[in-house]
Amino acid sequence: MSTTHVRPRKPLLTAHRKDLKEKPSSVTSMESKLHAALRRILLEAKSDVGKIVAVRSLEAVADFLMQANAGRLREVATARNNYDVLLEQLSAPSFIKTVDPSDPLFRARLRGLSAKKELITAGGGVLSVEEAASILGLTRQAVDLRRKKRQLLGLDLGRRGFGYPLWQFDEKVKDALPEVLGRLHSEAGQWEVMGFFLNKNAYLDGKRPIDELHAGRKEGVLRAAEAYMTQGEP
Repeated sequence: MSTTHVRPRKPLLTAHRKDLKEKPSSVTSMESKLHAALRRILLEAKSDVGKIVAVRSLEAVADFLMQANAGRLREVATARNNYDVLLEQLSAPSFIKTVDPSDPLFRARLRGLSAKKELITAGGGVLSVEEAASILGLTRQAVDLRRKKRQLLGLDLGRRGFGYPLWQFDEKVKDALPEVLGRLHSEAGQWEVMGFFLNKNAYLDGKRPIDELHAGRKEGVLRAAEAYMTQGEP
């Protein structure tokens, strides 16, 4: 099964690696893409609030461009997708220094974003609700209902809706998932649940719950789920 990642409908600007390797003639092409991206921002920022978000976002990008050296710019420009480009900008040490004095929680929020991205990558990506419904042979409404009943794991991706981690659609995992989710603490959030399945667990002798489910060893995972967030590490 191929990995499906949630992507914007019309990317603002996709920096192709070949554009960075070509001769200066490619500059004109990239300038055209920049103008197209700015035109789309003007088109999409219809409300006053949208315009405020657009202005503040562009100001932040301008701050990064002003501070970053050529090497850092090249690293960011070759990121896998547009969301990674933003994350790479936010994690730049020079950029963090300008934000920290006025927002001491910025580093913590950035670590949270990075951790979520790493979990999604480790889990093989996410499916849209339509793709999840197709695999399960259900309607969108039925998929949403399973998520709300904690029979299926969905990650809130903001305006992009819920993303459904790909790993949970493996046959052995899919069959055991509702029972395991039912054993987890009721206050465990969606990202904590994601971390439970994908991180090594001391109750499983350092193995990951997802790997144990793949191997058909559900009982140990159920015990680990009951202990998660309640008893701590053994």
